[in-house]
Amino acid sequence: AVAALKKASPGRIIVAVPTGHVEAARNLAASVDSVLCANLRSTYPFAVAAAYRQWQDVSEQEALNLLRKIRSRPFA
Repeated sequence: AVAALKKASPGRIIVAVPTGHVEAARNLAASVDSVLCANLRSTYPFAVAAAYRQWQDVSEQEALNLLRKIRSRPFA
């Protein structure tokens, strides 16, 4: 995603994620202007689901439907 954004020559690239591994954040920070991560983890193995009290996987079709729904709404 970062490589695709760079091709568009943005003024800045800021990545914001709710949770992530500290090494991934460091690697990403080398190629973007800013990385914002509310919950950095340093343990192995790392699973995003471990950062949440309630986690539920969704199917690819559910994810696509949610993205389409969001895409059709105007920005507030």
